[in-house]
Amino acid sequence: MFGFRDNMVLVSHAPRKGKNVLLISTMHNDAKVDAETQKPDIILSYNDTKGGVDVVDRLCANYNCARATKRWPMVIFYAMLNVSTINSQVIHTANNPDTKLLRRNFIENLAMKLIEPHIRDRQNQSNLPRSIKLRLSEILHINDVGRNVTTDNWYTSIPLAEALLQKGLTTVGKIRKNKK
Repeated sequence: MFGFRDNMVLVSHAPRKGKNVLLISTMHNDAKVDAETQKPDIILSYNDTKGGVDVVDRLCANYNCARATKRWPMVIFYAMLNVSTINSQVIHTANNPDTKLLRRNFIENLAMKLIEPHIRDRQNQSNLPRSIKLRLSEILHINDVGRNVTTDNWYTSIPLAEALLQKGLTTVGKIRKNKK
């Protein structure tokens, strides 16, 4: 059974007793049925292209960022985030065919590249405790020899300078008289 409306077609197909399949299409505009299989053209078209949907569903299930929530905008956001990571990996693989990167590693690298500017901004805040600044340096892998950390008088201290020096980093900053 077919239903037509402007530029849409709705098809109801019963492949066997007790089973009903409903599909809607804006790609089709007729009630064409395949003579050999007796299935509507809309169903055949869907069956030919549903492999991509199954792959996306499988990839989303393997590494899903969604969290339990009762807020529907968050559900949509998590779904968009899942699909966007898949799309970005497809684009990355197409642009770099020689690199073989596991999905998990790709997602970790993508996340680090997205949050790195924010971590750097946070690290440059003068009122941040020393322990957090050191941890942010570790997260960003700022332990290369030849790097320098510039601090102001609210943050500079001898223990910080010693800790950074042990990591191969130099520091320059004005120190307050009452700091040890």
